[in-house]
Amino acid sequence: MRPVLLAAAALLAVGCTYVPGKPGAYTDTDVFALGFLKGRWTGVGPDGATFCEQYDFPSAIVLRSQRFDCAFTTPGDSSTVRIEDGEIISRWGEFAWSATDVRPGFIQFSPVVAPGSFSWRKVDNDTVEVVQAWTDEAGRPQSSTMTLKRVR
Repeated sequence: MRPVLLAAAALLAVGCTYVPGKPGAYTDTDVFALGFLKGRWTGVGPDGATFCEQYDFPSAIVLRSQRFDCAFTTPGDSSTVRIEDGEIISRWGEFAWSATDVRPGFIQFSPVVAPGSFSWRKVDNDTVEVVQAWTDEAGRPQSSTMTLKRVR
């Protein structure tokens, strides 16, 4: 699982009105709570490699994250966050996660079809903390924390 794309799958949170356990609690307008992500970001993955991403809204109800070279000239793979049957779903390739905890400046995604979970926390307008969690081959819990910084 590429940590960068987990980060790209989205960073939600400000202003969502999710009621846990209530099917269909989200609407298309909740995707706009991700607006603080719009723009370009850079970070360092767990492997020590620098990565660069861009977040935009290709439609009114979809947040897209695209990986780029750090000159932002060549796009790479991408992920999306959208409303599906009242749930906020993040998709990257064959992997999918569902939002399970949404608060102002914070969102937690749990796996639907994926090897682990992830969360995003808005630190300030130019900083986001991404935490990934998974279980290794021996069954031990693992985690990794990355910081995204806005590119001006």
